[in-house]
Amino acid sequence: MTYNKGTLASLDLSANKELTALDIKGSKLSSLNIKNNPSLTALTCTKNNLTELNITQNTKLEEVECMENQIKQLDVSKNNKMYMLDLTSNKLVRLDLSGDYEYFPYLMIEDNPDLTCVKMKPGAEPGSAWMQDSGVEYSENCEGVMGVKELPQRSISVYPNPVKDMLYINSAKTPSEIKIYNASGSLVAAATTQKSINVKNLSKGFYVVHFVVDGNIIVKKIVKG
Repeated sequence: MTYNKGTLASLDLSANKELTALDIKGSKLSSLNIKNNPSLTALTCTKNNLTELNITQNTKLEEVECMENQIKQLDVSKNNKMYMLDLTSNKLVRLDLSGDYEYFPYLMIEDNPDLTCVKMKPGAEPGSAWMQDSGVEYSENCEGVMGVKELPQRSISVYPNPVKDMLYINSAKTPSEIKIYNASGSLVAAATTQKSINVKNLSKGFYVVHFVVDGNIIVKKIVKG
């Protein structure tokens, strides 16, 4: 179902139980009820005025694109078939990704300045291609950091960036693990319990670095020059 007929304040699709795809963009939508649509696999609701979104009953959802809204929190823990989630430019404070996902390679949550922690199940790691704002942590327990903008005891910075040889880590605590992934998601370098890592042999390009500090994963992006 595609709606592109202009302004629409609210939309209740509870009567359409067989709905599999919904595309509604730029309609100033502020309320969307899809709780009774168990067959829904794809949802696009970009450029609306949504402040909340409940997808806990939509367990077949694979793709959600809801950029440029006002969504403050989202529970994705029941959506184990989720493949791609794009919440760029919202007002996120809480995001629950603690589900048992089959394959979840694409997550875009950049431009959510109040989001500091994403909940994940114990032992899970963020995808190597996931995109988030600098300083966002992934943890099984976000209660102590949700909505807190400054976390000096957990903050990490890296230098130089771009880097040629040694990458240095500035952190109050030494990371227990450091993992570097290339743009394809392959692990290309790793280290434990140190505040520097040699990247001299890496090819030029963009990389994602995962730091484990006190059981939390902090993600940074670097450029190899």
